[in-house]
Parts: sequence; C-alpha cells; structure tokens
Amino acid sequence: MTLLAAVDESAQMLFSPKTVQAEDRSRVEVIGADEVLCAENARQLMSALTKVALADAPDAPDAPGTR
Repeated sequence: MTLLAAVDESAQMLFSPKTVQAEDRSRVEVIGADEVLCAENARQLMSALTKVALADAPDAPDAPGTR
C-alpha cells in the first residue's frame, strides 16, 4: 500500500475508491468488490504485499515465500 500511496494516481489503475463520510467523522475511502477495476492485477498486488509483510515479520521463517 505504501507503493500505491507513493506514486500519484497509481491506485486508480487498480481501484476506484468510494469516498464515505459519516456525520462528525473524517472521510475514508472504501475499496470493495465493486471498486476493483482489474481483479487479477489487484489480487496479485495484494498477494505480493502480504508476502512481503509476512516475510518482514519478527517471527518469519528464514526462507520467506516458501509456504
């Protein structure tokens, strides 16, 4: 997600976030199934980000990505 946030307009290649704001609350962007523009690319990106996050976890095995 940091990569998506670091590059202007990069998230819009995969997602079209819906802005939601409740009374007395900050606006948030929601990405649900209807907001995904390219499901396969989004799935691959999220899978890669998850693997990187798990590999960087303090209790990660010595060989990341082997599961």
